[in-house]
Amino acid sequence: MVKADKEKLGKLLDYWIGHNKEHGDELREWADKIRGSAEVRSYMLEAAKQMDSANQFLTKALQSLKAKQTD
Repeated sequence: MVKADKEKLGKLLDYWIGHNKEHGDELREWADKIRGSAEVRSYMLEAAKQMDSANQFLTKALQSLKAKQTD
């Protein structure tokens, strides 16, 4: 991968991590507002949890990418 692509990918990974965090926070906020539907709330909280999990992998990818740039 050329240097410019690595730099762009680093910026994209950073953006995606932040974007997912915002969506996860928003899902949790709306799940807290749910009244009368534990099932909907449960699905929304699970979706937020899955976004957190995805962010763990994206963070590892970003860390690996940065480590490779210093090699």
